[in-house]
Amino acid sequence: MEKIENKYSSRISYALSLIKETKIFFNELAKNKTIDQIYDEVLNDNLFDKTAFESRKKAFSAIKNRFYLNPEVNNEILQTIINSNLDESIKNHIIYYYFSKSEIIVYDITTKLFYNMFLEGKLIITKNDILGFLESQTKTHKEIKEWTASTKEHIIQHYLYSTPA
Repeated sequence: MEKIENKYSSRISYALSLIKETKIFFNELAKNKTIDQIYDEVLNDNLFDKTAFESRKKAFSAIKNRFYLNPEVNNEILQTIINSNLDESIKNHIIYYYFSKSEIIVYDITTKLFYNMFLEGKLIITKNDILGFLESQTKTHKEIKEWTASTKEHIIQHYLYSTPA
């Protein structure tokens, strides 16, 4: 019997890991601001420093859904971590971990492709590595067959540019 897996989503092509914005979001929550107040500041005061109004809306929506409304994320713990004295790179990696758990395609690329490449001694992941991985996943993720070359390109580029430093 074939294992049923979550469907891959191409939505990461419009909202990267948003590490900086996630930190801002949880810093504002720590100031006892409501979600509505933060949303208003994101849209009207450009709290996330995004030029386009739509980018602000998408970023807020992605963060709210990934972290605030996600039942698998303990908001209090994440807020404590983000507002702690931990090294920024550790915070970035924790945020990225939660991001990857909310976007199964990111999790799979990281754990099934990148980690195995790392174990083989390869420290650089390329566009062709990810494209090959996506093609290898079409048997269990039929939704990939419906994606255009442009969609795949956007996913690849967003994955490559959303990983923490």
